[in-house]
Amino acid sequence: IYVASDQIDVGVSISWDEGENWEFRDAGFESTFTLLQVFDQDLYAYEIDGQGFADVVRSTDLGESWDFLDLPVEAMWSDVYSEILSLDDTLYFAADDQVLAYLPDDTWEFRGLLSAEDLGLGWMHWTMVTSESETFIISGAWKRHQLFTSTDYGWSWQEQDIEIAGGYSGELTNQLTYDPYRDRLWLGTGFGLAYLDNPSSVVGEDVWTFQPATYLTVDAYPNPFNSTTNVRYSLSKPGEVKLDIYDLLGRHVVSLFTGRQSQGEHELVFDASDLASGSYFLRLEADKHSVNRKLTLVK
Repeated sequence: IYVASDQIDVGVSISWDEGENWEFRDAGFESTFTLLQVFDQDLYAYEIDGQGFADVVRSTDLGESWDFLDLPVEAMWSDVYSEILSLDDTLYFAADDQVLAYLPDDTWEFRGLLSAEDLGLGWMHWTMVTSESETFIISGAWKRHQLFTSTDYGWSWQEQDIEIAGGYSGELTNQLTYDPYRDRLWLGTGFGLAYLDNPSSVVGEDVWTFQPATYLTVDAYPNPFNSTTNVRYSLSKPGEVKLDIYDLLGRHVVSLFTGRQSQGEHELVFDASDLASGSYFLRLEADKHSVNRKLTLVK
């Protein structure tokens, strides 16, 4: 079964034939809707109301109907992590700087604090790592080149500096994922990828291996966003650059930058206050290569 969310019509599309045909199922919300993950054919999504506050909704019938799980904190859409973690029938959410566990008896439990003041996080992704002896959660603070590891499912956190081979000290992206088949933790950087094998010792003094990229990277934060978002992109070598916004039909909406730029990281602010709510594509072109990133504007 393939499942995809539709943020414009607010619902999900289901395919039973590997994407050949799709059936749309209206979620019945008047506000923005973002599908998060699927666990045992239960769908979980964030419903974002007209004021920008997020709540968690669940469908146990593949999108035919939805129930609110009543997120126990008043969190803006910009204060929630996009990933849900699952372990032992418990789901883990991060919202409003807190780790929240949704238990099998349909109750919420507060866990540790992911505060920007206490841990320096903010705009983070997290992942769950399973080793032979334990399972733990890893998040990070990219501008500070640090990881935070919890071995007690979010109750407390340990801090470790990220050291990448070759002395790389540039910007890290907010992409962090674990490959259980290779037992390898991957981390995005401005010029490629860094990885750490056997990450069960990630709270030690391990040095990450750097794998340089020969392509472009582009991202935006926050995303979804309200009116403005920060666009960050990197070039592996100097050259002519085009940065544009397109709608879902491929029509050009606005040009953000055209000109020559140096190798390295660049950042600008995209002001979408004159655009309608919905999804757009951010497209970066340089050196005969291009990369796209989907953006969601919520007003």
